Amino acid sequence: MILITREDFSVEETIFKLRTDEMGAIATFIGVVRGESKGRKVDHIEVHAYEEMALQQLKAIEKRAIEKFGVCELHRKTFRGVKEYL
Repeated sequence: MILITREDFSVEETIFKLRTDEMGAIATFIGVVRGESKGRKVDHIEVHAYEEMALQQLKAIEKRAIEKFGVCELHRKTFRGVKEYL
């Protein structure tokens, strides 16, 4: 499953939908916008993606990961404030 979205989503619901009887583990990365980077104040982060290229690359990564590990991924384009989840 590859999804590039601007919308918020529930990590728990997404994980629940992805689970199968064959899975032995689910690993996630949840980023959080920090208020400082390299000594400079941060008030937000904006994540962009050239969707066509991103989807093409993510599909290639997904294919290799599924073949080798049975892996899937999710990516979100977004504008997030300090302490908000990415």
